[in-house]
Amino acid sequence: MPHLIVEYSRNLAGFPEAQALTELNAAVCASPELADEADLKSRITAVPQFEVGTAPAHRAFVHAQLRLLSGRTPEAKKDLSER
Repeated sequence: MPHLIVEYSRNLAGFPEAQALTELNAAVCASPELADEADLKSRITAVPQFEVGTAPAHRAFVHAQLRLLSGRTPEAKKDLSER
């Protein structure tokens, strides 16, 4: 049961949350490694408090993490991470 977790910095005004999740879900679910599309659990969160490095410049980030149960082959992990 994969979990897709996306975090992004709150200063990314207008970040397309729904579109991002839809497209990411479609990409992951297109993998032959996912037997049932309903197994994928995804969520997206705007992070209110953050820092990127030490410079005072306005910086931002988007971070995606795909969590998998053990037992997947290295090839399967590579395929899923590339998606």
